[in-house]
Amino acid sequence: MKDKKTVWQYHKVAMTLFTVLLMIACATALAADRTPADKTRSSVRNTMKLPTPARKIPRVTAPVLKSVQLWDIVNGAPNHNISYRRQVRLGIRYAGTPPTHYRVSEDPRFNRASWRTFNARARYSYTFLRNSDGRKTVYAQLRDGSGTTHLSQVKEASINYLRPPTISNFQIENGAANVSKRQVVLTWNVSGIATDYRVSESANMAGASWKAGGAPPTGGLVFDLAEGAAGPRRLYLQVKREKSAPVSASDSINVNVGICPIGHRGLECSGAGTCSVAGQCACNADISGPACKTICQRCYGAAGNNCGVAEGMNFPANLGVCMSTPLGPTCQINAGSWAHDECCVRYRFGGPNAQQGSCTAIGMGPPPYVCQLELAKAVAQLPNPLLTWTRTDVDFSKSSCTDGIEMPITHADMCNPSGGTLL
Repeated sequence: MKDKKTVWQYHKVAMTLFTVLLMIACATALAADRTPADKTRSSVRNTMKLPTPARKIPRVTAPVLKSVQLWDIVNGAPNHNISYRRQVRLGIRYAGTPPTHYRVSEDPRFNRASWRTFNARARYSYTFLRNSDGRKTVYAQLRDGSGTTHLSQVKEASINYLRPPTISNFQIENGAANVSKRQVVLTWNVSGIATDYRVSESANMAGASWKAGGAPPTGGLVFDLAEGAAGPRRLYLQVKREKSAPVSASDSINVNVGICPIGHRGLECSGAGTCSVAGQCACNADISGPACKTICQRCYGAAGNNCGVAEGMNFPANLGVCMSTPLGPTCQINAGSWAHDECCVRYRFGGPNAQQGSCTAIGMGPPPYVCQLELAKAVAQLPNPLLTWTRTDVDFSKSSCTDGIEMPITHADMCNPSGGTLL
């Protein structure tokens, strides 16, 4: 019994060992049959491999043309209604995809309109095909890239174009080379519509005001040359259409004489002097000033012909009933001599700077002998001591000066002194 039991125990151990070996062999075979992916999954525990995302390709769309604008700068401000220039400013606004090109045309089908590179920061302009008045309309379009796939919609803009005028044949004295006078005649032609003009001897038109009209008056525009020496002169003409920028022309001429200042009665050198080639007045005696407007007279009310210095008259024509005495310089004055001096000052023939000698008595000076009634009154009253008084404080050389039409009379120099007698 004992031997059988021992054999059975050995047999049980052998079966157990066989089972273990069989399990090891199966496990080895299974490990050999696994794929690399299975091995990876088995080597990483509690993790999950995420799939690689697909690459996102952006969608290409056409630019959006929001608006197109035309304008001009008129009087320093943008004007979207009127342009006086053929080349106007062009504004383009877009949204969405930035455009790479643009095209503009007055033809809505864009015939012969080429694509141009678009730059959002650039300033653009457009020149109308025809230089004629009227309402102008342009069409614009954008695109991205090349071809016709990504084109924007078409937008349009309009503006009224008023063509500025042009000047031709601007001439001084019909194109003469020389002139010997102050006033010259200007002529010119205008093409188009001009509403205003101005003329100046200065290129910047200093002192020149706009005049209504575009063409010169019938027979030409009379223009007064400025004061100055003889020599070449250049005149400038500008015309404009309403608020357009002015267009200019110029012409020159040689002036053979000096141009002197205008004085009394609108005469050069007041008619009391001669004008030199340097444009300066050479005045007659006792007259001075740039235009010979300042005249000095010895009219102090004494009886006699003492108001004549302006004409350079000397003794005996220029005299007064005066003498030097121990009491002082003495003169006889009466109502007639007073009136005669005032008359001579105020009513000299031709104004204050001409024909002073006309106040003299007949035979003592040139005609027309004005103020003769007053002179006769002075002579008639002179022998009467009740009508004539004596002044002993008269300055024979004293003179009064003026550049006006009338010379003031100093009554204090002519009045009867205190204590004197008078009828």
